[in-house]
This record gives sequence, C-alpha cells and structure tokens, in this order.
Amino acid sequence: MRTVWIGGRAHQAPPMTTVRQAVPAVAQAVPAPDRAARRIAGVLAILLTLVIAVAFRGSWTAHSDAARANHFDTHGAWLYPFAPDGLIVLALISAVVLRHRFWPRVYCLFVVALFTMTSYVVNHLHGRGAFEVHPGTEVLVTPLAPQVTGLIAFQLVGAIAFGSHILMHVFRHLYPQALATGEPPVVVDQESVDDRQEDVAPPVAQPEPALAQVPPAPPMSAEEKAAREYGASLDRREPISERALSEVFGISRRAAASIVVTVISERYIAYIASGGEALTVEDLVTQFGISQARAGEVLAQAEPAVAHHEPTAPERQLHLVPLKAVNGQPYAQTALGAGDV
Repeated sequence: MRTVWIGGRAHQAPPMTTVRQAVPAVAQAVPAPDRAARRIAGVLAILLTLVIAVAFRGSWTAHSDAARANHFDTHGAWLYPFAPDGLIVLALISAVVLRHRFWPRVYCLFVVALFTMTSYVVNHLHGRGAFEVHPGTEVLVTPLAPQVTGLIAFQLVGAIAFGSHILMHVFRHLYPQALATGEPPVVVDQESVDDRQEDVAPPVAQPEPALAQVPPAPPMSAEEKAAREYGASLDRREPISERALSEVFGISRRAAASIVVTVISERYIAYIASGGEALTVEDLVTQFGISQARAGEVLAQAEPAVAHHEPTAPERQLHLVPLKAVNGQPYAQTALGAGDV
C-alpha cells in the first residue's frame, strides 16, 4: 500500500504496479481490427492524402497569386495558402477531436464551411483572371475591387482569430486538469512519511490561558434588602410597617425607621422634580400611612433638594382617593403613586 496526500489528508491507495497492470487488461477487452481492415484503412488514408495534396497544390497557385496581387512580398505570398486551406483541414480534424462537445464541434464545422466558401471565391476569381499581371511588370491588368482586397485580408486575419479559438477548445478538451482549481494530489512513499514522522518532535502542549477572574458581586446587606422590599411594597400600594421590616430582615427598629424615611424622601424628591406640588405632613401621612413624626423627618430630609428645585413642568393638583386602612389609618392613592414615587 502507498499513501496519497489529497487536500492535506493521507489516503491509502494500491501500489502503482497494480494500477499499471490493470490498464492493459482493459485495453485487451476491446477487439482489435483484423489485418484486412487495417490494410483497407491504410490504403484509403494514402489515397485521400494524395487527393487532398493535389487539391491543395491547385489552390496554392490561386492563393499565392491573390496574395501577390494584394501587395504581399514573395515569401508572404508563398506562405499565404497555409492560412485559409490549412485552417480548413485543421478545423475538420478538431471537429473530430471535439465530437463529444456539441457547440465546439459546431463551431469547428462552421469555420470549415466559411473558409471553404472563401477559398472557392478566390479560386474562382483566379480562374477569371482577376489576378493576372502584365508580363515582366508585375502590374495587374485589372485593379482589384475593394471587396476582393477585403476577402484576401479577411482570410489571413480570420485564420489567426478562428484558429486560435479552435486551439483553445482543443486544449480545454485534452487537458481539463490544467484549468482545475483544486490542489493536485501528491504521491508520497510510506517509508519517507514514517521517517519524517520520527524526526519531528512531538508537539509540546501549550498551557491554556487563564480566564479572567470576575469578582463576584458583594452580597446585599440586610438594610439593602429591606429598602428594596419596602420600595416594592410601595409599588404594590401595600406599604410594610417598620415593625414588619425589623422582624423579617433582622434589623433594629431605628434602622427600619431610617429606611422608611429614606425611601419615601427619595420618591418625594423625584415627584417634585417631575413637576409635582409640594406636600404637607398630613399629605404624607395619608399617602404612605406613616406617623406624623416620620412625615416630618421625610420633609426635613427632602427639604434641601426641594428648596433648590425649579419646576420645569406645570404643577399638578394632588388628588386624594382613599383606598384602604393601613395600621388603622387611611391609605390613599394620589398623584404621588407608584409611577411617581
């Protein structure tokens, strides 16, 4: 077995001798022509070659005289017949080579028909004496018509263009791998691969980079939890009492009272900043169900911010709508509700 590297991967393939031995076996499956058939084909090839050579020789004179009448030099006039008549033969052979490709084969047959017609016209004009010159002067008896001059020039330039195009079709058909974009396979002996693997040192494991340590968020204190829960109770319009805060979160009554005053004062300041009307102690007692002492502390804590505030929106009227009793005192919804406080 041998190793074939394709696309950077190793693949096992049978030895080269096995592949080479299989080729003659396939060739032997096709019956070879007998000796009589080979003789007939050889005789026909020779006879047809002679016919083509005679026709080519006759057309040679016509095209050479046409080129000379079109001001070609001696060497150019002698080589000129190879362009039209030679292209006819080569295009016909290319059509046979490209017999399995429809449009290239049609293109070759079109070139054969086109240059056969132009060659016939040149030979016809030669027979009519269109390229006859005065003896010893090389001057045309009758000047060439522009159409004839264009036809002679077209055969030369057309042979270059059409011949190059046909050549590209043949090359693409015979050598398709030349246009392949993939990486060609490389055959490597297994022994050389093993030797190379022994010489290569094993890769050294690289340590993985340490992940950035994100410090965990500090745990909330009991006071912070109590303040968050008291604000949520205000949003639900069911304020928690100071005693309940103290018992649930394990804080002192003084800390619970401070939390109540701080949360309400922050919401009261936000309410004033949004254009609300200043409240009195009685308004705070009715709104939040707190004592007058706590309401006074709220106003005292919020007084510096309220005193320096200049309203930017029209002040709103305070509407008291009793909801229910909280701790024996009425709790009302006002403009200082959940959306404002």
